[in-house]
Formats: sequence, C-alpha cells, structure tokens
Amino acid sequence: MKDTTRGHRKMVLLALASAALFAQSAHAGTVSAQQEDLILGFRAAGGTGAGVNLEVDLGSVSNFYNGSVSMLNLSSLVTQDLINTYGANWGSRTDLFWGAAATDGNAQADPNGKPASTLWATGVPINAAPLEGSSGLQSPAATKIDGMYSGSLGSLDGAISTTNSSEAADINNSQTGSWSVQETSGNSFGFFSPKIDGQVSSVGTLNLYELQPSTTFPRPPGTFLGTLILTQSGLSFHVADPFAAWQVQYFGSTTSSEGAAGADLLGKGISNTNQFLLGLNPTNPASVFGITSIVRTPTNVTVAWKTAGVRTNVLQGATGTTNGSYSNNFTDISGGIVIGVVGDTSTNFVDHSGTNRYFRVRLGP
Repeated sequence: MKDTTRGHRKMVLLALASAALFAQSAHAGTVSAQQEDLILGFRAAGGTGAGVNLEVDLGSVSNFYNGSVSMLNLSSLVTQDLINTYGANWGSRTDLFWGAAATDGNAQADPNGKPASTLWATGVPINAAPLEGSSGLQSPAATKIDGMYSGSLGSLDGAISTTNSSEAADINNSQTGSWSVQETSGNSFGFFSPKIDGQVSSVGTLNLYELQPSTTFPRPPGTFLGTLILTQSGLSFHVADPFAAWQVQYFGSTTSSEGAAGADLLGKGISNTNQFLLGLNPTNPASVFGITSIVRTPTNVTVAWKTAGVRTNVLQGATGTTNGSYSNNFTDISGGIVIGVVGDTSTNFVDHSGTNRYFRVRLGP
C-alpha cells in the first residue's frame, strides 16, 4: 500500500512553510524616502554590524525648525534596531559612528523657498559649524546625498524595513547608495570637513545645521537649528532658541566667553545681544549698524546707514535748537523700512521736511 501518512505529513509541512513565508512577507514593509527628508545613518568601523548601515528616515527637515514645540521625540529610530544590528553594547562602542544629512537636490528651488543644493547636516558640538559653499561646491554634495534617497543601489527608498520601524532599514554598506560609501572618505559627501558624524560612545549629541549656497567670502557658517540627542531610550531633537543658535553659528557653542550676551569680541560698541537682534556678524568688523552719511540739498536731506537683514529699520529725527544742541525727543520719520536681503547691506531715506534735525536709526518691530 502507498504510504499516505508520509505524503500527508509532507503536505502539512509545506503548507506550514508557505504560511510562515506568507506571514513574514506580509509583515515586511518598505521604507519611503524622498528629498528633504533627514536621513540618520549609523556605521561601524569594525566588529558586529561592520558590513551594515542602519539608516532611518527622520521625516521632512521642515519639522526641525522653530515651531510650537521645543522638543521632538523621533520615534522612527527604535533602539532595538541598534541592538539587533550592532549588539547590546552599541551605546559604548568606540567604533560606531552616527550622523544625519538631507538635501533638496541640485535641480531647482524647492517648494519651501530654499535654493537648489541646500544641504542639511549634523556636526560634532566641539567642532566648528560647517561652512556654506557656493552652488558649485554644494551641488556635488547634494547629488551624493540624493543618492541615499533613491536611484542608486542601496538607496533607502524602497528598502525592506526593519521589524521594529517602518522608516528604518539595514543597508549593505558597500552599495553605492549607502551611508558608508558617502561618508567614510576624508570628508563627508565630498564637502563637509570636519566630518559630520560622531562616535556614539563619546558624542551623545549632534548639532543640526542648514547650509544654503552662498557667494559670500569668507564662507559663512551654516544656520544652527538645534540638537539631536541619542540615549539608550531613543532619539530626540531639541530646537535651538534663536540667540543660542546665533551663538553656536558664530562662536561654536553657547558657553564661549566671546559669545556671552554682554561680550563684544571686536570692540564695535555693540553687545552680542544687540548684534544678534540687529542681524550682525560679531566676527566681522565691517558688520555694523550706524549712519554713514548725511547729505543735504536745498530741498531735502538723504540719510544713509549700514545695517543687516532680514530686519525692519526706522529712521528717527529730533529737531535741533538754535545753539546746535537737541533734546532726546526723537520721533519716527520714515515708518518701517524692510531690509529684505540676508546679511550686511546699506540703505537710505530721504527726508523732505526741510527741518533742522538730528538723526538716528532704530530697529523696527
């Protein structure tokens, strides 16, 4: 007789195997990544996970600007993924590094008004802020970062997600779209020096910067947006308060004595607090706020001054006395003059009153 029992057992085992494969396939998902998403990358220089990058899509960089909350919990990184990829001791490893980067691409300005080839990147807090470059310098870096999103072998978009996070994937670090291929050369993405990633065991925080292409020279530092904080419990982002961001941008930290609120590094006669409010560069002696000329004609007076944007200025005047003095009774003459450009500039206002005045400029509302 035919052994029907053995055949039945085979059919049952095949059915169970098929069911297991179907369940695994149904559970597996793919990551969706696109330009302007901030990509978090981990790389191990050796040991467990040396061949793998854990990459996480942290969402649109628009979420990392000053808003209604000062702290974001970034749940797309699940620390169990770090354990699974790099071992239970991931937090104390000296050969494990982490960083984050994003771009809007190098083709055209993005819908949020950022110019093409804008970059976003982290920096180790003890290092100087990354410097902006020209479009020609930032465009190749934008292309490299863009390859992590899609279009390259190992790109994050469409990669099989981990079992813990739909926005995370383990990527073979030899593939052209991986974090390691872009990050492990002498600089990061062919542009950033010093590199943008830090050693996990010694750097629990990374600063996040925006770098818009700039023709200004010397190259200005990127705009400080806030701090990524990595702990055994997960990842969070703490939005910088505006003055703290300004301190980090120009002095590298919020604790530098040169960057203290009342300090005046170059002796301009303007405290750091007021230079911040005025939009000035405290490390550039030519970045000042003050009247540069008063030119009188028979019918009017043209007052010119140096200032910075994006701000509103108001020209004020006080009527002089017959003996050449004046009282401190300045009143607005011009109304709000919007300084629409970014950085240092000059402007002027023509006073047609014909009155003998003293002038000064104040920061508008």
